Amino acid sequence: MTEPSASRTHWENRFHFPTAAQLVAGVCKSLVPATDLSRRTLLEFESAAETVQWRGVWHWTLVYSSSATEPGLAYIIPEPSKPRLCIPFPESLLGEPQVKRLPRALRDGLATAPAVAGTCWPVWEIQSKAQVTEVLSLLELKPVSA
Repeated sequence: MTEPSASRTHWENRFHFPTAAQLVAGVCKSLVPATDLSRRTLLEFESAAETVQWRGVWHWTLVYSSSATEPGLAYIIPEPSKPRLCIPFPESLLGEPQVKRLPRALRDGLATAPAVAGTCWPVWEIQSKAQVTEVLSLLELKPVSA
């Protein structure tokens, strides 16, 4: 297969199955370290596996899961100009004291996230390593998957 043209990145070319490395290489260079930190941390959590999947409006997405059940543990949307991180979160946990003590950016992200079938789908832009660490702290609040 040929490489995507400059006008069509690996991330958005539905008909070319990219590797995770190709997707991350397309991310804005200043955000690659924070994106790599996200990947490393997610792979260490509950022995999660990384797969590349086409996710419609998210295009090619890095999906992290420790089992075949949906939703996954987390998702990295490697949009070249603004990579994002999504951590599906149980709607039933939003009123818990630990959630109310989270930093405001996390609470606001959870509160404004669309909910589908009892799961909130908050998405944060990956901006820095510190911000990624803060967002990934949500994983500690989620129940362990079966």
